[in-house]
Amino acid sequence: TSVLSRWYKWPSAEDLIMELLVVDANNDGINDAFQVVISDVTRYELDIFNRWGERVFHSEDPDEVWIGNVNGGDHYAPPGMYNYRLKWKGARTDAEEMLGTFELMR
Repeated sequence: TSVLSRWYKWPSAEDLIMELLVVDANNDGINDAFQVVISDVTRYELDIFNRWGERVFHSEDPDEVWIGNVNGGDHYAPPGMYNYRLKWKGARTDAEEMLGTFELMR
C-alpha cells in the first residue's frame, strides 16, 4: 500500500500538519494508524467519528494514534469513511480547528 496523505501549512501554524487520507490497519507497517503530525502545541484535541456521528476515538495527546479500535477497546471499527475534528492551539498562535474525512480499510 502506498502512503496516501497530504501536508498542510496552516496559515497561523508554524509547523506543517499531515492529513492521512487512507488508514489500512492491517499491520503491514504502512498507514496502520491515523496520526496527526504536529508540534509546539499547548492544547490539542482529536475526535474521530463513524458515519453515524458516533465518536469512536478521542485524544488530548498529540503522540497518541488511532489504530482502528472503538474507544480504546478490543472491538475494531468496520471499514468505511470516518470524519475527524482536530482542535489545537499553538504556543504562539490562536486556537484552530480542522475537519476532514479519511477511509479506513482492512
